[in-house]
Amino acid sequence: MPEAIALTECTAHRLRLADEVARTGRSIVVTRHGKPFVRITPAEEPQPVSLEGSIRQLLSDEEFIAPFSEEWDSDPWWVADAAPAATAR
Repeated sequence: MPEAIALTECTAHRLRLADEVARTGRSIVVTRHGKPFVRITPAEEPQPVSLEGSIRQLLSDEEFIAPFSEEWDSDPWWVADAAPAATAR
């Protein structure tokens, strides 16, 4: 497979070229009037994201391991009980 291909040929064989780039992992430069126009590159695999890693980006190590400063109530309804009642319209 060539490292560069003319835009007209790329248009005619786009599916074959896309399959080839995905299979080999090599990029292809598409030329227009003999000059580089665009590059077809294989997509990168997304990296798995961990919840702990995401939180560590937001907090310092001290904040991440620090104890809670106040007693924590695990009752999920405490916010709903404390919220003001909705007014009817």
